[in-house]
Amino acid sequence: MLRQLLSHSADLRRLSDAGYHLDIHRNYLIVRDVPYEMADKTVAYGHLVAEFAYADGVLAPPSAHTVWFTGINPCNQNGQPLLD
Repeated sequence: MLRQLLSHSADLRRLSDAGYHLDIHRNYLIVRDVPYEMADKTVAYGHLVAEFAYADGVLAPPSAHTVWFTGINPCNQNGQPLLD
């Protein structure tokens, strides 16, 4: 199914072409291995998770524009955690 979605969605294709690993689990899109900086300036990898709706071969807008992040808190250039 992911191949079919990539052929119909320029947004998903751009993510895939940029090297991100995409998965669809139930009604969620998971963008895996997203690099981010930790407090000690090392690079770690987390996942972004967003609601995913697909009907009749077309991506539908999400009901909410909420994205979840999995991983340790990413930090800014000063090593301070990014908060809400």
